[in-house]
Amino acid sequence: MKAFELSELADSAFRAGLKNRYPDRSDDELRQLYLERRLKCHNHNY
Repeated sequence: MKAFELSELADSAFRAGLKNRYPDRSDDELRQLYLERRLKCHNHNY
């Protein structure tokens, strides 16, 4: 359960960081940026 909480906390912090870094972007643009950057973090070796 703690692992899921930590994962959710990290995701929230990542989204908040994007919003702070790009305050002029719309929610849709931030969502797209989030998804693009999230894909870069995924391990494709599975």
